[in-house]
Amino acid sequence: MSGATVGRPAAAPSRGLVLGVAACLVYLVVGLAVLVDEPWSVPVGRFVYPSAGLAFGLLYLFGYRMWPFVAIAAGGVTAFTDGGFVFVLATAAGNAAEALIGVAIVRRGARVLADLRDVGVFALAGLVGALASATLGTAGMAASLDLTTPVLLRVWWMWILGHSLGMLLFGAPVAALSRAGRACGVSARDRKAEVAVMLGGLTFVSLIVFGPLPSDSGAYPLQFLGFPFLIWAALRLHLVWVCVANMVLSTSALAWTAYGTGPFYQGEVGGSLIYVYVFSLVSWIMTVTLSAVMSGRRDSDVAMASREAAYQAVVQQAAEGIFVLDEQGRVVEANAAAEPMMGCSADAVEGLLFTSLLERGDRKPFAQLLHELEPGSTDLIAWDRAGDDGAPVSLEAAVKRLADGGVHVFIRDVTKARELQRRLDRSQRMEAVGILAGGVAHDFNNLLTVIMGHAGRGLESARRDPEVTRHLEGILRAAERSSDLTNQLLTFTRRSPTRAVVVDVDGVLDDSEDMMRRVLGEGIGYLRARTGNRHGRPVVRMDPVQLEQVLLNLVLNARDAMPQGGQVTVATRVRSRGDADWVVIEVKDSGHGIADDVRPHVFEPFFSTKSELSRTGLGLAVCSRIVEAADGVIEFESELGRGTTFRVVLPLAQGEPEVTGATPAEDERRTRAASVLLVEDEAELRALISEALEARGYLVTSVPDGEAAIQLVKPGERRFDVVLTDVVLPGKTGPRVAKTLKRRDPDLVVLFMSGYDLTDLGGRGVSSRDLGEVIRKPFTIPALVKAVAEALERGGQGQEPASSAQHR
Repeated sequence: MSGATVGRPAAAPSRGLVLGVAACLVYLVVGLAVLVDEPWSVPVGRFVYPSAGLAFGLLYLFGYRMWPFVAIAAGGVTAFTDGGFVFVLATAAGNAAEALIGVAIVRRGARVLADLRDVGVFALAGLVGALASATLGTAGMAASLDLTTPVLLRVWWMWILGHSLGMLLFGAPVAALSRAGRACGVSARDRKAEVAVMLGGLTFVSLIVFGPLPSDSGAYPLQFLGFPFLIWAALRLHLVWVCVANMVLSTSALAWTAYGTGPFYQGEVGGSLIYVYVFSLVSWIMTVTLSAVMSGRRDSDVAMASREAAYQAVVQQAAEGIFVLDEQGRVVEANAAAEPMMGCSADAVEGLLFTSLLERGDRKPFAQLLHELEPGSTDLIAWDRAGDDGAPVSLEAAVKRLADGGVHVFIRDVTKARELQRRLDRSQRMEAVGILAGGVAHDFNNLLTVIMGHAGRGLESARRDPEVTRHLEGILRAAERSSDLTNQLLTFTRRSPTRAVVVDVDGVLDDSEDMMRRVLGEGIGYLRARTGNRHGRPVVRMDPVQLEQVLLNLVLNARDAMPQGGQVTVATRVRSRGDADWVVIEVKDSGHGIADDVRPHVFEPFFSTKSELSRTGLGLAVCSRIVEAADGVIEFESELGRGTTFRVVLPLAQGEPEVTGATPAEDERRTRAASVLLVEDEAELRALISEALEARGYLVTSVPDGEAAIQLVKPGERRFDVVLTDVVLPGKTGPRVAKTLKRRDPDLVVLFMSGYDLTDLGGRGVSSRDLGEVIRKPFTIPALVKAVAEALERGGQGQEPASSAQHR
């Protein structure tokens, strides 16, 4: 063990021993002082025994381990006052037990003399402890001295009175100085002068009242003149000073009475001290109880002040505007959040009728609500007012009538919440449109595929007849426009699958220039402003069809803004913003501009300033959706009477743009033909695809569902080169069929077809992770043949078409 470890245990017993010896000496001196005959007519210790309170304080402050010193001191006092050996042992045991019992009872409470219950507990502790001491001490006295029973009984009850009063007068101040006692009452740290005046005045009054008077003391019954000082201490000062004041007053009364003088002296000291005992007990209980009551009241005031401060903090920091009204509806209090909501200062509205803060049309409904509102009930009311900037502010209030007739008004600014609700409603409406579009798209795209397929086949057969060719080409164009309309609606609802590739924006504008001029008409000029781009060509990564759709919508919007004619200018450039390069596409018109009240709604779906017959409310909304999906932004600047400029900003892409143009002739791909398993549930479309592929040398086996396709492929048998299957089929889905077939023939090439939005197949039992290459319906026959040929090339197929007989 280290020296520090050995030294610390030695220090504590040494300190405790010194403390115990000192306490023992104090106990001994005080006990002898009050029990000797001089200068008292009767020893005052028979009526109040201060050492009992000192013993209690010693054990209360320093623990039960101090009881041996109490026993030694108590036995010593008895020995020095000519007590016998048995009497000495009985006194030592009784006084030690007294202190132990008193401390045990008082320590059951968390605090000392903090309330009425604590005062009763402390008095009970003194009485029970004194009873134990008196019983043991009287028994020892009876064993040591030859005394009659009446004398012993008189000694027993006087012992109880003296020790219990000693506990109250001298034990209470020590307990009040303890940690538990310091929690009671008011600190006198800042009231030193007040304490000095109180104690000085009480000492002076005690000397005058209880000391020798110039004439018969009975003529001056002034013993209660000390009470104002006790009450002063109880109302104003800490508990310890209340206990000290009682000690000063009672000790003075007891001492002078035992000396044979004062208003309590009745000619016989023994009987006179009984009066002093009662006086001291009553004054102690009265003033300590008053101090406890005041301590509780001060604690309640502190707690109430703390709760009030917390309440005020919550009210002032609340996001809701809070008004407190009286019975007549006048403002008593308002918090800071109420100021911007109601457009007035919280201090300025105090005393005003709350209804005077409302718009004229809202006052009557609110007054009616206040009139009908029952105590304890709450009702809701809403109104609008004009904000400081003139914009409407929507407010909603919960109004509660209190039991005393007052009213609490809790106001919320629901302007943003209502706007969010409106946006949610629009979003749900768009979601409903999207669900409808997704459901219709599949069947509609199948029909379009059949129309486009038959028209394409007819066109191949009628090349020599110009009139038939013209009609068939018209059918194809109408089908393609129908497909574009479907894709535009799906784009608006964010359900249209996209094919993001690197696109040259200038190339798209050049290719579509003729179309732009046609849609603008003769009264509107079209200008392509070409600027030098030192950062490179304006290339972006997105679906080229969607890019063209954005440009067309912006040009059409510009056209509609110039009913009397004007000029549309389209410019592109590359600029740096931050650490990235961006492609900027500007479409500028010289039209009437956009009004201020319309600007916040420009990109909202279903919003339009056009006539009922010509508006859809989707053009700019679609543009915004497409641009955002490509990680870009769309902005606009407008000036009434001068025109509007829409600016599309997209990230500059890396890489070479995709080359668009005519696909290689189908004849060049005929050597790539192979055996095809076609799985399609639409009979007319299945027949069309089979006929088209067979015309190009493919051997086609067609089935209407997945179960039939699985039956045709046996494990280990190489029968088909490519499986062309619809994604959504009756029974097993296309991906599940393909998975089963691939397990039986790993070399199979799988190509999917679908008229559904690929991002909306989860509810149909299809995961996008299970899909490979997908041909989107509607498609043309040349596009289908090209896709099949490319899939076979990627799968490593190069054989010539086999005899069709073995595949039928």
